[in-house]
Amino acid sequence: MKKIILLVFMISSFLSLWGQIKPKLHFSATNEYHFAWYNGMVTIGNSAHLDEDSGPKSYIFPTGKSEKDLLCISSNYEKLRKNIQHFAWFKDGTVSMGQYSRTPAKISLANGRSPYRFVLAPGKTMEDVLCISSNSDMHFAWYKDGTVSAGKSTNLANERSPYRFVLAPGKTVIDVICISSNDDMHFAWYKDGTVSAGSSDNLASKRQPYPFRLGFNKNLKEIL
Repeated sequence: MKKIILLVFMISSFLSLWGQIKPKLHFSATNEYHFAWYNGMVTIGNSAHLDEDSGPKSYIFPTGKSEKDLLCISSNYEKLRKNIQHFAWFKDGTVSMGQYSRTPAKISLANGRSPYRFVLAPGKTMEDVLCISSNSDMHFAWYKDGTVSAGKSTNLANERSPYRFVLAPGKTVIDVICISSNDDMHFAWYKDGTVSAGSSDNLASKRQPYPFRLGFNKNLKEIL
């Protein structure tokens, strides 16, 4: 019996550790592009074909950060400088920002701003976060309890305190891989290989779930 208990404990510990180090799939968007991020590689395309414009290219983290530290990646279009920005949100409560360029072989997640602190809505912790997304106006923190808050990159609730959101009919937060945003709508990416789009309180109000294609030479089941 003791051997069985020990074996169960070892398996549980391994699965817990694997869950912490296994690369996760992230999605981000601007009005022009959709980005899929996975294990140090990023593709560029549209919401149905995520490698339509560019196959996998490398991205690099700020000094001292790695894939295991990553909570989420978001993107927006900075209107003043007319530039795409990528934000890397980390589990330690810091965020860095990189300026996007199609020219370099690697995309930097910190060449615009080194990691700085951010806070969530009062009472929320990193464990509560489902995903973080961005558009040109603000950043959105989506929580596992089915609420979303919005604000600036240092305070993800200074514009809007948590309010309810709904997914496509039949979907729950357990079905969600990630949520991304652009200036027109928000996208909910599901584990069954579909994506829906809508407003921040109804993520299917504009488009019901439709299939998407990845571009990492892997199918979705292999990645998840």
